[in-house]
Formats: sequence, structure tokens, C-alpha cells
Amino acid sequence: MRKFILTILACLMCSIGWCGIDFDGTDDYVDLGASPTYDTDSSSGTVMMWVYFDTIASAESLFGKGGTFSPDGGVWSFQTRNHASCNGGSGIFLGIVSFPDTQLPAINGICGTTTALTTGQWYHLAATSNGTAWSLYVNGTNQSISVWTGSNTGDWFGDPTITGSKFTLGAVFNENAYDAFSDVIISDLTIYNTNQNNTLGTEPGT
Repeated sequence: MRKFILTILACLMCSIGWCGIDFDGTDDYVDLGASPTYDTDSSSGTVMMWVYFDTIASAESLFGKGGTFSPDGGVWSFQTRNHASCNGGSGIFLGIVSFPDTQLPAINGICGTTTALTTGQWYHLAATSNGTAWSLYVNGTNQSISVWTGSNTGDWFGDPTITGSKFTLGAVFNENAYDAFSDVIISDLTIYNTNQNNTLGTEPGT
């Protein structure tokens, strides 16, 4: 039985057909707090949201966890990726990166290689973990996975050791500062402490 943890339905920007939080890609973010109930989850989970890309680049964080440790502070980030191992170096794809403070023993990161992301349209994006491996979904389609660094560990929020951590939407908090800003509109952020697999809608509002 799945356990619902958090849903944020944002209706702050509605000029392109439906509503969401509009991030400018420069300095906008939403601080989701330092100790949410889902922070300690480490066995499995799901993050899903609707995203509209105004512009798109690599390593922009849609949802993440970071902290105050410096240098080489830890991060868990659901983000965009453009990397040679994703698809021969062309296109922007969905990805996850996870590593603890000091970045040891390893930085682990994956990207999906099935669906390249483009600007000017809504996507339903999701990341899941079964406790041992991540999966990525774009509009309900399970993405082929490429490991661009480390391995596909399935690390969830409670796995990497991150000092002074907080969760953010539209950017990531890392080494006591915000960075990796996204130029996007985000709606319907939903977080579960169970692996939801491919039970995902493919149209806005489903």
C-alpha cells in the first residue's frame, strides 16, 4: 500500500494554459525546509511533477537536497543532464545525481536516454527508487538508463550524509548557497515514500 507524503499544487502562473510556480533560472527557488518528514526515507520513494521548460541547459536542479558543508558538500538532485554518456553528447535528458559530504566514496549519477527534453511544452517527470536502483519516467515512459558517473545505487533522500541539509524546488542548496537554478514552470510536486513505478499520468491534470 502506497503512503502519500506531500503534494504541492501551485497556481501562481497561468498564462500558458494551466498553473504552476514560474522560476526565472537566475535566482528563484522555493525553500521546502530543513527537516521534512520525508528527509529520512532511504529504502524507496518517488518524486513526480509537471514541468514546462522556458529554456533548458544541463545540471539544472528541479528538486534537490543539499547542505552547508564546504568544500565538496553533498547533494541529492533530480535534474537535467547533458553528458556524452547520455546520448553521445547531444540533447538534454532527465537525471539524478547523489553524493555525500566530501564526495566520498563516490559521486553517483544517471540519466535517461529515451526522451530528449525540449522547451515550450509540459512534461510529466518522475524519479523512483526501489532501494537498490533508480528509474526515470518522462510522460509515463520508462527511460533507458545510462550511468554517467559511479553507479545506479538508488540512493534516496536519507542515504547520503549531508550536513545542515534542506530541500529546495527550482534550484539546489549546496555549500551554504543556492545554485543550479532552473528556468521552468513547476506544478503538482508529489512525493511518496514508496516506489510508484509506472503508475503515472501523461496529460496535465491527471
